[in-house]
This record gives sequence, C-alpha cells and structure tokens, in this order.
Amino acid sequence: MEAIRIDASYGSGGGQILRNSLALSSLLRKPVRIYNIRAKRPKPGLRRQHLTAVKLAKTITNAKVNGMFLNSRTLYFEPRRIEDCSIAANIGSAGSVFLALQSVMLPALFANLQIKLFGGTDVPFATPSAFFSDVFLREVNSIGARFEFELVKRGYYPKGNGLVKFNSKKINRKLKPIEVLERGSLQYIKCVAHCASLPKEIADTLARTAKNYLLRKIDTDWHQEVVVDPNKETSGMGLDLIAFFEHSVLAVNVLGRKGNNAEQLAIKAAKQLIAKLNSEIVYDEHLADQILYFLVLANGTSRIQTRITKHILSNIWLIKKFITEAEIEINKIDGEFGIIEIKGISFKQS
Repeated sequence: MEAIRIDASYGSGGGQILRNSLALSSLLRKPVRIYNIRAKRPKPGLRRQHLTAVKLAKTITNAKVNGMFLNSRTLYFEPRRIEDCSIAANIGSAGSVFLALQSVMLPALFANLQIKLFGGTDVPFATPSAFFSDVFLREVNSIGARFEFELVKRGYYPKGNGLVKFNSKKINRKLKPIEVLERGSLQYIKCVAHCASLPKEIADTLARTAKNYLLRKIDTDWHQEVVVDPNKETSGMGLDLIAFFEHSVLAVNVLGRKGNNAEQLAIKAAKQLIAKLNSEIVYDEHLADQILYFLVLANGTSRIQTRITKHILSNIWLIKKFITEAEIEINKIDGEFGIIEIKGISFKQS
C-alpha cells in the first residue's frame, strides 16, 4: 500500500499534525510518510515528547518506523496490527503527557491498554490535566469510548516529573454522534486550584479569589478542589475553571511559577471564563479540536457550534487526507463562529 504523504508544515506547523497522523495511520492501518515536521518552530523536528508519541504508537501497532530520532524532520510509519499491551514511558522533560497520548487515542478505542507516562501534566500550550479528565474524557466516553485516567502526580514546567496512568478497554459498538447547538442553562462552575513545592496558601488564594470574583457576577453553584501535590520533584501552580451547562462545557486554565501573584492569576482566569460565557460559543473550541477525530468515526451525523480556529481547520484537512469519504462542512454563523457538521463513516474495526 502506498504511503499517505503529509506535509506537517501545514497550518501552524506544530506537532499536532504529526500526532494525529500517527493516530489515524494506526487506526486505519494505512502507512504514512510525514515530512517538514514542526517546520515553523524555532527548533524544528522531533523533540522528546514527539519521540514519545511515535514510540507509543509504534508499540501499540507493531509498526515499521524510519526516522525515529531526535530532531528528525521526516518520519515513515507503517502500522501492522493493534494489540493489547502495557507500556511505561518517560518523556524525559516537561513535554506534555496528554499531547503524547494523542497519538494513541484512536487505536485505544480497539485495544486494552495500560499506559504509565512520565512528563508534564500542567504545562503551557498543552492540554491541562483537569481539561483532559473533566472535559475531554467526559465527552469522548459519553459517545462510546472506554477510557480511564488517573493523575498520580503533577508535573509543571520546566522540570516535569509528573505521572499519569491511562487505561482503555476495547469497544464493541460504534461511536454515537452528538448535536450541541445550544448550551442550555448553567449548572455549576468547577474550580481546581493546585500547586506543588509551594505553600498551600497559594492554592487557597487562587480558589478564593476566583470564587469571589466570579460569584459577584454569576449566580451559580460552585464546586471547588484545592490540591497541594506531594511531588517535590516539580514546582508550580495552576487554576482550572470549568463551566458545566446542560449540553456543553466551557473551560479556561492559567499556570504560574514561584514568585507569580496568585490573585492576579486567578482574576486573569476568571476574566477569561467570563469572556467565554459572554461570547456566542457553545462548544469549547479546544474540545472541538480533539473530538473531531472521534465524531468522523461515529454512526450518524454530528453538529456542533463552536469558534472556528486554525487548529480545527488543520484537523479537518488532515482527516480528509486519511478518510477520503469524510464529509465535514462548516456553516459560518457570524464572524469567527460556525456550525461544524460531521457525517460519520460508521467505523468498525475489521
């Protein structure tokens, strides 16, 4: 079978196209040749977290791989079969464990996996742990996936040293489509304030400041977690604010380091959440970015209203490279918002 050729410099030119190409290749058992990897980044080519993503996909699919080395700008990946397995991997930096896991999320639908992964759990420009567990996994499991996750210890930039466990069980049914065109009423806001190698007062201040700021402006229930992680091999702080509606979820995240002002960080996060709540967005754009790959496999047509980002456009482009019969259309509403319609291919593993 001729390999699908993917120019990884398309769009923003980051690691997203690499990881999702590996996931699609693994699921569909189609070989892929990826070039111009991270071409638009200051340090192009495979970094540690990207190498980890390749190694995870290689292990799960018994793939033949060429170009799997640090700084490589091209990669050939030829999957053979998806197998149940238990894996332990260490990124060796503060690279995001959740971004690395993206390379195996699709094949994980059809495998019993146990993965222990060391690295960054709450780091800049990557999915934070609360979003992964409370937003992404909540949504993907609701349409039929059987994923489990445990945050063992947090890892902040620049040291990392966090640990997560990700498990999957084979599904025996096709994924379900969704339709989310309105939020419905606001049910509650969940606040997760966390820190490591810093005084508990830091996390307390993050939660208290956010609560005081938001509940003066929004009448809703407040669910709060204040966590001081015992991991002494990392240092940092963070705040996740997640608004749960009847039909959708909107989330924001801020991160800080020793010396940052916790009150200012909390107010920044609260303002970001209010801006989202006051916008026309229904379906969180970061969730839409990731869920597209699952909805295109579903048994039926999905429709979601969201902010149309460059990442979403890049993901639609990539999906169509691998699944030529994919029908994904964007109907613009106003400005940056639109409705994405995804006609699922009713995928079932052969």
